[in-house]
Amino acid sequence: MMSEDHPLAASTPRGIHRFDSRLHFLLRRAKQVQREWRIIEDGDRILLGLSGGKDSIALLHLLRYWQRSSPEQFELAAMHVETAGLDGNAERRANLIKHLDALAVPLEFDRIEYPAMDDAWRAGFLCFLCSRSRRESLFKFAFKNRFNKVALAHHLDDAAETTLMNLIFHSSLETMEPKVEFFEGKITVIRPLVLAEEREVARLSKLIDFPFFKCNCPDLKTTERDRVKEFIRSFGREARAVKRNIWNATRNWPGRRNNSD
Repeated sequence: MMSEDHPLAASTPRGIHRFDSRLHFLLRRAKQVQREWRIIEDGDRILLGLSGGKDSIALLHLLRYWQRSSPEQFELAAMHVETAGLDGNAERRANLIKHLDALAVPLEFDRIEYPAMDDAWRAGFLCFLCSRSRRESLFKFAFKNRFNKVALAHHLDDAAETTLMNLIFHSSLETMEPKVEFFEGKITVIRPLVLAEEREVARLSKLIDFPFFKCNCPDLKTTERDRVKEFIRSFGREARAVKRNIWNATRNWPGRRNNSD
């Protein structure tokens, strides 16, 4: 089985079977994306943006499985971008190195500076600036090292939340596209998990033996995304349909614009 060299929380036959089943389920979601958008092609060199959270670690395992079991032949590496001066960076590096060594996936590191902003602007734009800096770091490394694809672990919940955030706070109907080209097609961002719900990704990640990272930003506060996430959750059992309907609405709107964030 593909799980034999995967670091699992439970390496018993039952644990391996559960891992394989959930990995296959996520792969089916990703293959839906593949059929419509052709996010991965023969000869691709894919750089995974690896935060160390549950979503990016799950995508790491998914892409490694895809690499070994699918007809598309592609190269895979990962990159972790850390923020200088924050607690826990050394421990995070050690955990990532150990985990990716076990999967035989090359791993690179880069570092960004903590965004310098006055307090009046900090609450609203800190997360945006940090995310943009990390993305720029990934793009620069990918371009310099001839990676033509950058894989990000955004899922359906992220896409639905982004759509509502743009609609409510920015009066625009934009979402996260499964495939977006940058720099005249030299680099393409792909989102293999965009049709998978957060809870579906979590079912896989909880079976992986890894101390998932949470944001260690000292200025972390309630964000617009947190408020929108809670709004969607307030629909209870109907939340699944709400997320799918938001996604379908963006696909059906003829004047839609894509959003790479």
